Amino acid sequence: MTHRPSVLITDSNLRTALYTIRSLGRSGYRVIAMSPSSAREDDLGGCSRYLAERIVCPSVVTDPEAFTEVLIREARRADVIFPIGMHSIRVVAAHLPEFASAKTLLPDLKTIDRADYAQQLLPFAASIGIPQPLQYNFEDLTGARAGAEVVRYPVIVKAGIEGAIAPSARYRIVDNMSDFVSAFETIAQISPRPIVQEIVSGRVYGYEALYQGGRMVRQFCHRRLRQYPLKGGPSTYCESVRHPEVIRLGRTLLDALAWDGLAMVEFMVDESTGAINLMEINPRPWGSMALPIVAGIDFPVLWVRAAMGEFLEQVEEFPAGVRMRLLMNDLQAVASLVPGESSWANRFALLASVCDPRVHDGILSWSDPVPSWQYVVKALRRVGRS
Repeated sequence: MTHRPSVLITDSNLRTALYTIRSLGRSGYRVIAMSPSSAREDDLGGCSRYLAERIVCPSVVTDPEAFTEVLIREARRADVIFPIGMHSIRVVAAHLPEFASAKTLLPDLKTIDRADYAQQLLPFAASIGIPQPLQYNFEDLTGARAGAEVVRYPVIVKAGIEGAIAPSARYRIVDNMSDFVSAFETIAQISPRPIVQEIVSGRVYGYEALYQGGRMVRQFCHRRLRQYPLKGGPSTYCESVRHPEVIRLGRTLLDALAWDGLAMVEFMVDESTGAINLMEINPRPWGSMALPIVAGIDFPVLWVRAAMGEFLEQVEEFPAGVRMRLLMNDLQAVASLVPGESSWANRFALLASVCDPRVHDGILSWSDPVPSWQYVVKALRRVGRS
């Protein structure tokens, strides 16, 4: 009987874990998932029919030592460890010698920090010619108060780290002095040196890639068509595109980092002027990873193959024009956009895009119905509360 390689993934409650579980399970891997939630209804990936085993573990955020102990123990039964969230990625990177024979594919912890902490990333990116928004440097709240009068508003105040906080809590957009000082003080409680940048307009583009030993082996590029919340929320509707300059800049940055594993480099592109500005790197599986998967670039499976030592040939091509949505999130985006449209034709076009049968859904799946149902129920509850 042929051995089925087993893959231990973390954070099965995350949407990106569901993408990973489905891809690996469909490809014949035995998937074991670690979840911080004892309730299956709070564990999106843990409900998948492609999951062979589910382990309830301590939270990596609130009890990292206990989480690490469980991870090291369970890794003895796995061929590969696939960390999903940033906290788990850091734990794995910091404890590599303790994982016995289980394989993984990550940069070293110093490189991960350089990519994830904007305070390190932005100066490094500037040194190799990656364009980014104008930035104001304030060491502390005293400096921010003194500089509030010279800032050209509006600006965005960002924590510059992912942390165990909601994306909407990591930044504030302000357009006056008093709000700026308040935002700086609030964000400083999360990060000691908040980042203050000018607001740049445009559309979000992402360059995604899998690297093996510092060498790009697969790449992808997409642009965001809708997001929710409308101001700075995650993607709800996106499509694959070939944008040569976004691809060049994203690859240049990951090459310079000598990357290993998965990453998505996010840019803001002004489509009227062509101006491109670096926003951040997601040094982990990203929220729209379902798009390259349905487009035929199965990043989770490729990652596992590379982690197990298979040499992957470099492939630069990928299909353009493939679209993906997250239906329940996208319905909220459309509901927010429709009232602002000036004509019924535009409103109808928005509504019609939600029903387009050519668009793939990132979560809803007839072959894996339980996570699909849980996703819909949780979305309806969230809307009901709001």
